[in-house]
Amino acid sequence: MVRLMCEAVAGQIAGKAAGGIRTMDDVLAFLRAGARRMGSTRSDQFIQAYREMAQDKREDFAEFLTDPAA
Repeated sequence: MVRLMCEAVAGQIAGKAAGGIRTMDDVLAFLRAGARRMGSTRSDQFIQAYREMAQDKREDFAEFLTDPAA
């Protein structure tokens, strides 16, 4: 559904995924589907999980980050 919505707006607005985002794999899947915003009560957990993530796994997120050092 997220992919369909993001394709429909064709870059005119940033797509937002919300609900069911529980893991970093979920975050990555929504990013790959086109979402650029996440609605989640787990944001602080995602930030911490990213900071603790192995470098090779972080590379999966690189194309979606404006500042990978953040």
